[in-house]
Amino acid sequence: MGMAVDPAFTYTRQIYVCMVSTLGAEPDVRLIRWQVNADYTALTNRADIVTGLPVNVSTAENGRHSGCRPRFGPDDRIYVGTGDAALGSAPQDPGSLGGKVLRVDRSGLGVPGNPGGGLDPRIWSTGHRNVQGIAFRASDGLGVSSEHGPDRDDELNRLTTGNFGWDSRHPNGSDLYYEGGPMTDLGKYPSAKRPIITSGSSTYAPAGATFVTGSQWAEWDGALLMTTLKGASIRSFELEASTGNLKDVGISLTGYGRLRSITQGPGGDLYVGTSNGSNTDQILRLTPR
Repeated sequence: MGMAVDPAFTYTRQIYVCMVSTLGAEPDVRLIRWQVNADYTALTNRADIVTGLPVNVSTAENGRHSGCRPRFGPDDRIYVGTGDAALGSAPQDPGSLGGKVLRVDRSGLGVPGNPGGGLDPRIWSTGHRNVQGIAFRASDGLGVSSEHGPDRDDELNRLTTGNFGWDSRHPNGSDLYYEGGPMTDLGKYPSAKRPIITSGSSTYAPAGATFVTGSQWAEWDGALLMTTLKGASIRSFELEASTGNLKDVGISLTGYGRLRSITQGPGGDLYVGTSNGSNTDQILRLTPR
């Protein structure tokens, strides 16, 4: 469901993959480290470095919000965005890895600088609904995450510690998953981290995200590009000089259906994966005109 290549791949040959596992007593999502062999024909030396990310196995919610998006940050740590698995308690549970952003080392352990205290030592931030994308800007290390709202308020958030205010516990005190509250519940959590930008009353279901570099991309040089599922397009954002906030500035690459992941290759081209749920899915390569 997500993959990160080690920045030191030339020496380590390691990649990190998120996937559902049935090796435990219950299914869970895991971050798994693999080594790629010399001729790119096999993966070896599997190590399940983070286990226990929740999967909802109920009939109604099977597999929902069980995503996992790993990215290396400029601090050489792995940031892992997780979904709340449609479990009411997960986003605000300090012991659950669901509805969080984790920050770990190459062995899957929590690292200095994480909040700690009553939180699992691997947790970087809490109160997330369904983190789909993580991106870092090369020029200054700015980190952002893209996140699904319920039927509104998709968010771009600054990647920082703290509580981002999503609480899906039902008001009647039951364990039912509740999506009627605000994405950033400032009533319950006055100090919750506010989003950089929100979709408001509409939703386009953000997915992957990447910052683009290279003068060949003209106005996209330095921009944040985000793929969307429901929106079936790429949305571009630029940093406003006056406020330091991201501004939604355009829509492109329509006509290919749901777009899941986006990354910039070492040659500067962009690669986009479609997510239409059939054998027609593609990886698209974008080059500047």
